[in-house]
Amino acid sequence: MVQCSRCGTIYEESAAYCPHCGANAPVYSQPQEYGQPPAPPQGQGYPGQQGQNMPPQPPVYAPPPVNPYSRPPQNPYYMSPPIVPPPYNGMAVGGFVLSCVSLVLCCFPVTALVGLVLSIISLPQIDRRGERGKGLAVAGIILNALVLLFWLLMFFLAMADGLY
Repeated sequence: MVQCSRCGTIYEESAAYCPHCGANAPVYSQPQEYGQPPAPPQGQGYPGQQGQNMPPQPPVYAPPPVNPYSRPPQNPYYMSPPIVPPPYNGMAVGGFVLSCVSLVLCCFPVTALVGLVLSIISLPQIDRRGERGKGLAVAGIILNALVLLFWLLMFFLAMADGLY
């Protein structure tokens, strides 16, 4: 029994070629020992060696160089999850809304006082929790403070007018 060096098919030694792939049968000049690979025949060689009538193989090219600045290929059917921004701080929003209400109504200084307290409390919470709304908190502090200063000015003017 002989094993074909091209396709690995085992066939009879008396065959002139491999029945599976058609390769020429090797011719041995010396007896083969068990476990040893067959010796190539003189003047020929194994497929792929020079001197054998083999069809030319296509050339093997190196892969193209990798551009370090190119983006890696992305799957067009995969969408990354959407980026969800952090929520607004509720106290900052409440403080700003109360500042707007106190500006419009101008008759309840209590809304300005509550809005000022809410806006002041919300500033450290925004930094600690990583929430949004710092601009609303600062705007709430400024507007509520202006409304309270206006009410204090009106109160002192009313007191001074009552004294005369």
